[in-house]
Amino acid sequence: MIGYPLDSHVTYDSDGTPKYDRAITSEPLRRLYKSLFITGVLPNPSSNLQVYPGDGMSVNVRAGFAMVEGCMKLEDAETTLAIGASSDAYDRIDTVVMRLNDNDDVRSCELYVIAGTPATSPVRPELTRSGSIYEIGLADVYIAKGATEISAAKITDTRYDTARCGVISSISRFDTTTIYDQVLADLAEFKATSQEDFNDWFAEIRAVLSGDVAGNLLNLINEKIDKTAVLSTKDAYDANEAGGMLVDALLMKILLDAVYASIDEKVDSSNVLTKEEFNTGVSERGYLADASDVLAKFAAHKQAFDRSLSGLTFGKDEEGNWGYIPSGADAVIPFKNGASLAELTLVTTLTSENWTANPNNVVETMELVAGDYLIFVVRTNGSGNTRGTVSPGKMTVTGADSVIELGGNCAFYITVTETKTITITATGAGTNSDATGKMYAYVFQ
Repeated sequence: MIGYPLDSHVTYDSDGTPKYDRAITSEPLRRLYKSLFITGVLPNPSSNLQVYPGDGMSVNVRAGFAMVEGCMKLEDAETTLAIGASSDAYDRIDTVVMRLNDNDDVRSCELYVIAGTPATSPVRPELTRSGSIYEIGLADVYIAKGATEISAAKITDTRYDTARCGVISSISRFDTTTIYDQVLADLAEFKATSQEDFNDWFAEIRAVLSGDVAGNLLNLINEKIDKTAVLSTKDAYDANEAGGMLVDALLMKILLDAVYASIDEKVDSSNVLTKEEFNTGVSERGYLADASDVLAKFAAHKQAFDRSLSGLTFGKDEEGNWGYIPSGADAVIPFKNGASLAELTLVTTLTSENWTANPNNVVETMELVAGDYLIFVVRTNGSGNTRGTVSPGKMTVTGADSVIELGGNCAFYITVTETKTITITATGAGTNSDATGKMYAYVFQ
């Protein structure tokens, strides 16, 4: 039985040679360490004994600590190892190892490079683990034929491969072989099957999110639009071509389809009739299936629409000319030359300065050339009980040859026979001492 560490008493023989009565060899101590700690490298820091490219045909090994079959090895400085010259005809794989050599004439634990055999399909060298020699593999280095230097891409780190090296752990083994093999397999599969697609996708996204982001996104949307449903002229639209829409209406359709998607889910399908059922009057409650989404959408938004235009609607007169219908009236008042609504153009806008402290009036002016105009005026209050509202008697337009109030004191149809200055007034703009806000005017022709 061996007990240690214990102090030795020293005696000397006749020629002065010391004798220690408790002296032991290193083997029992290594056997104890081997039973307490697993062979490998320390996991922290992550650079512990890491192999990386050196100059030319060489590699460097960072400083670190290893435990090899109970023998402790400390490399307190980086070490440079030479790699043999490459073959002119074949590739090969070399392995960087930490080698414990317990032979009496060596007795060391040092870093070495094991040269592989050049071949058409080279394999890495086997590790020696027999007799007095035990090796752990830190990295494999792929030496291409004719190579004159080593790149990082040619070095495969094997420190966390339990079969080749592993990490030092106490008593319980931490087998990382399965995890390591899976990571390598997943990486190889990704490079073989998906990396090219990923690179193409990433390049496309980077192109979209650089420069004119809004313009690039709009171009992508335009690519998805069914061009066969687009009518390029008003005549084609008036001809009532099935499924067609004006080019200018495309954006509106896209937005409405998105907003109305949730409304479609709320339609009571039990009230939907086929065309035949509708024509025979089967149910007074029913409506055509083709019209169901229109009815649902109109009911959901009619109140907000009416409030926005103060009851103002649009239509055609008996001669087919587009015009407006004031609130409470039946007759259509044609626009100039019977212009279509689609032909109206926003010619100018007007925004007042912020008002504060309950001013009596906010007055803004603009210069308009001869013509007929449709003007919408709104004002906002930033606080107080009329925030964001438009009340009767609050808006007036003066200076034109003719001013027709269309409803709610927020819509006006005016005629100017020559260039004139038009005045827009918000009377009693604020109703509270702390009221703030702006007046906005939009002029169409």
